[in-house]
Formats: sequence, C-alpha cells, structure tokens
Amino acid sequence: ALVAIKVIGPGQSEPEFAQMVSTQVGTYREVERSVSYSNGSGSSSQQVGSDKPILSVDEIQNLQKWQMIVIAKGRRPMLARMIPATKQDFSPATRDLLDRLEKGQTSV
Repeated sequence: ALVAIKVIGPGQSEPEFAQMVSTQVGTYREVERSVSYSNGSGSSSQQVGSDKPILSVDEIQNLQKWQMIVIAKGRRPMLARMIPATKQDFSPATRDLLDRLEKGQTSV
C-alpha cells in the first residue's frame, strides 16, 4: 500500500499554510497545578489543562535551513534534520542516479 508523505521545509511564510501544518501536527495538553495554603485549614490544589500546539505557526514559519516536518498518513508527525546528499555514503548506482538528477536528467 502506498503511504502519502508530506515534507515541509523552511521558507513557509504563508500564515494560512503554516496554520494548516500546525493543525495537522496536533496539540499536547499542558497541565498547570496550583496549590493554596491557608493558616490552620490545610491546603487545596487545582489542576487546569489547556491544549497547546506542538509546533506553533511562528515555529513553522521559522524552521531552520536544516529542519523539515515529515507528515505520513497513519504515523505521528516528526521534526527531522536534513542531511545533504553529498554527505551520505551511497552505493555507486545511487550516486550515479543523484548525479544525473542534479544535472537535470529527470528521465532516469
């Protein structure tokens, strides 16, 4: 079965697009606990939770040049680090393919 994969890199300045990506990445629940003390009557505590975006619109719009967001259907989104192909130890056949693609030979 084919899996749809979206890769979002740096340079996404459109707020609507960044908001869509933030929504797809999801939220986490931030819980704050407060404790009150009073003389002679003990203490009481209260927990308040709120949903926060895992990646905010601002964070998505300001990805570093080496960062990317990978979203695959049925899997959790992830923040990944890009590694230049020139830094990889590819097989000779893969290196040849990358060289041809780099030269603009799209029919490989």
